[in-house]
Amino acid sequence: MLKKRISRFLSARRADRSGYSLLELMFSIPSVAFAAIGVMSVLSYGTVAGDTAGDFSTASQLGREIVENIRADRFNNNPLRPLAELQAIGLVDSSTSIRTAIDAPPLDATNFSNLPSDDRFKRNIQIEHTIPGRLAKIQVRVYYQGSKGKEKYVETVALAREAF
Repeated sequence: MLKKRISRFLSARRADRSGYSLLELMFSIPSVAFAAIGVMSVLSYGTVAGDTAGDFSTASQLGREIVENIRADRFNNNPLRPLAELQAIGLVDSSTSIRTAIDAPPLDATNFSNLPSDDRFKRNIQIEHTIPGRLAKIQVRVYYQGSKGKEKYVETVALAREAF
């Protein structure tokens, strides 16, 4: 019987106490704030990673388009022609330190309408004749600014051979 009275007394006291104690609040609020900070940092990291992946993907696609159009000789710039001629028409850059607009001639709108006029991307095209007149190595680098302002690039390399 005494147990019954004690249990009734304790249950009545619990029902009278609604809300949280100060000690519970002191532990729960910082725990929730810490978890919220973690979620926010993951979201900001994801946003930066998404932007970086988008720029990388665009640069990769631009590099592939340039290489394939050089190989296909779409604008009458055969990559097997002498390098001096290719440099004279602007298809090949004289050194790897040169950054040319992505849609600069001969890859401009009059010859090649697929490339966007985007100032974020620059190109550098190098062609090396591994077997003169028969086989050429085409190297296209597409440069862009990374998330921290550092210059990054995507390199696409392909071979062009003499048509049989």
